[in-house]
Order: sequence, then structure tokens, then C-alpha cells
Amino acid sequence: MKVVYCGYDFFWNVLQEILNGNHQLQALYTFRTDDIYDFHNTVTALAQEARVPVHLAPITLASLEPIPRADRNLLLCAAYPYKVPAEVIASFDYAVNVHPSLLPEGRGPWPLPWSILRGDVKTGVTLHTLARDWDAGDILLQDEIRLSADENLESLSAKIQLCAAPLVRNFLAQPGEFWRNARAQSAGSYQSWPRESDRTVIWDAEVAAIDRVIRAFGKFESFAWIQGRKYFVRDARVWRHAHAYVPGTLVHTMNRELVVAARDGLVCLRHFEPAVQATVE
Repeated sequence: MKVVYCGYDFFWNVLQEILNGNHQLQALYTFRTDDIYDFHNTVTALAQEARVPVHLAPITLASLEPIPRADRNLLLCAAYPYKVPAEVIASFDYAVNVHPSLLPEGRGPWPLPWSILRGDVKTGVTLHTLARDWDAGDILLQDEIRLSADENLESLSAKIQLCAAPLVRNFLAQPGEFWRNARAQSAGSYQSWPRESDRTVIWDAEVAAIDRVIRAFGKFESFAWIQGRKYFVRDARVWRHAHAYVPGTLVHTMNRELVVAARDGLVCLRHFEPAVQATVE
């Protein structure tokens, strides 16, 4: 099968799965990443090794002109942030998106943190047809993932990535069969991009809620205010503990950690850094 791939390094193993199979990559569409939180180095290297064009601009029908219509078998999107135009979708035999949730629940650009914030016990990966609306196409394949009690963004991301490649392999083995048996989605749910308030630690909360916020954003950082200063937080440990401190009080410092009071316990910040020039008057 001849494939045009849209995505970045989050699902690099999906592109590798395509290259490992008896499939021909025609082009890669990715985007300019910040190389701090998001990267495209791996998918770009795979495309260059395959000697195919790499596009950083959004996919358009005009940009696909060098690829004959007969060679547009599959358009596969995996963590691609741009809306694919309807005329582009129509120019392929199959147009498929890899989405990191069990659709129709968890539509939206970044469902992983929301799963942790809600305390979900399961999520998964869905392959669905590309449609005019985001994450709304018919479901082709799904696989379920269980969340552990201490799940964080990094561990859940790893589970999602490891789940995605076999799903794509299964689809590529018999695309026509899955296409014919695709099922329409029901109403489901949509989560927007998290706001800063969604990522901010509220000290007058129970330690379990604070723990979920910090685990939900991991190395992408949550935010916390301590003694009038804003901090970026990547990891912490919490425990319930009776105390008389006002929530938000810095109660202890160590060489590399800070301990802050919450409503019903204490929070030990393990990996964090102060934001530059972010003090409150």
C-alpha cells in the first residue's frame, strides 16, 4: 500500500510500523515543533531515509499534486494538529486518523490529561475514518488500555503509543474489510485544550486532587503558586497528614524538594522550577 503520513514524533512507531511492512511511504506531513515538549526529528529522519518529501506546511490538494491519484492509497494521520481538507480526504482510497481515546468519548486535541484528571480506569486508541468534523469519523478499530491508580502523563503516553502500532498493522492487513464494517459514532464527549486554570494546583484541595493534576501534566508541567511566586511543577508525592498549616504554606525545604501544605495533607514537590519574573505584588 502507498501511504502519505501526517504526524510528529508522538506516534513515530506508527510510521515505523508502516515502513517495516510491505508499504511505500509517499510523503511526510509534519509541522514545526518547539523541540522542548514536541519533536519531529524521528519521523523526519525516517522519511529522509525513505527518500520522500517532508512538508512542514499543512497538507493541501495542491501540495499532493506530485503524487498521482492512483498512488494515493492511504492517508494516515497520527497526532496531526491541522484540519485535513475534505478535498484531500476524497482524493485517497482510505483516509484514517489515530486518536488516543476510546471514541466517541474523549474527542479533542489532548485527551490524555483529562483521563487522569477524571480518574478514569480505562481509555484506549481508536482508528477512525477522517471526516469533516474533528474525531467524528466512523470507527474502524479500537483497543482498550487500563489506567493504574498512579498513572501519569508519561506512562499513559507510553501505553497509548505501544497500543497504536499493532492497531495500524491490523488495519493494513485488511483495510477493505475494516472499511466496509466501520461503525458510526454516537454523541460521545469532547474535551478542549486544557486551560492554565486546569493545570494549576489549588492548595486548598485534598492531596488526591492535587496529585491528579500533577500526574496529568507530568513533564508538560502543571503550575503552582508558593509564597507569591509561580512554579512549573513536573513531579510530586503527596500524603494525607493532619496539620494546622494554612493550605499553600511552605512548611519545609530540603536540598532539592519543597513541602507545601494542602487541605488534608502535605505535598512534596520533587521536580520543579520557578517561573521567570512571575511574582505577585
